[in-house]
Amino acid sequence: MKHDHGTGIECAACNGEDPQELARTFIEKSGFGIFGIFDAKPMFAYTAGLQELQHPEFLVFGLPLKVGASLLHYVYNRVKAGRSWVDGEIDTSWTVGGLPFAVRKADNVMVRQYVVQVDVYYERPVPVFQLVWSDRQGKLPWEKGWDTAFDKFQPVLYGALPAIVEIPPVA
Repeated sequence: MKHDHGTGIECAACNGEDPQELARTFIEKSGFGIFGIFDAKPMFAYTAGLQELQHPEFLVFGLPLKVGASLLHYVYNRVKAGRSWVDGEIDTSWTVGGLPFAVRKADNVMVRQYVVQVDVYYERPVPVFQLVWSDRQGKLPWEKGWDTAFDKFQPVLYGALPAIVEIPPVA
């Protein structure tokens, strides 16, 4: 019997499938795959295959898996079409509950415990962007007024915001 943890998304591990074989199959057939971790607190999901497009993988926490998977499909399709994100960028073209998300470069050490299958697949640690969603007021975790009740759903795997560098005009 297929097991889905009540999410409506089939659980490959519970169904006896090899995660590495699934990653290989997903990447070969459709260009990428999504690993969703159903029983983690908080739940999370991440991509495997964006490295094939010379782009960091994506990781998202705390969203219902169907919503998280939809967001990861969206960013994959955008990357496939030539879009690239940078650390600190806020994206309003796809919203989580009508609110924007931000892209943050995940700390290379802290993120490893979450993206195990992608590291095993590539046989090395790969760069990962964390997709960070805003609270009900549209505030992001580093903004004044962020609702700290959401902290438990979205671990911080990134550092300080990148500095904005102003280049003086050439005289």
